[in-house]
Amino acid sequence: MTDSTLDCGVIPDHFFYIGELPVVGKRRIDWSSDPPPDLAIECDVTSFTSVNDYLPYRVRELWIVRQKKIKIYQFQDGRYSLVEQSQFFGGFDLNAILTECIKDAYKFGSGAIDKLSDRYPRQR
Repeated sequence: MTDSTLDCGVIPDHFFYIGELPVVGKRRIDWSSDPPPDLAIECDVTSFTSVNDYLPYRVRELWIVRQKKIKIYQFQDGRYSLVEQSQFFGGFDLNAILTECIKDAYKFGSGAIDKLSDRYPRQR
């Protein structure tokens, strides 16, 4: 990758390293020196993300949340492919969980997080 490729301005709304933590305590990724995160999440409300924006960075999995739906893309063979299931959250219907969370947020406000935590306790 050239520096000009790295300067295209992609800043994920959220990003995660799953397993090892090669980058700790950062709110922004330095694409020129940090390894790509395993998972990046883009929440499109006012602007729209293209999966092609992420091609130079080779993030293993990209979620684009738009219009109350999650589209899951995985980086394979130099391109992103739309898939049905997250490689990191197998067995979870992420769109059903999102729909449930949105409904709960309207009903319970910030208490929806407590309900979500009860429903899906953290695994260690």
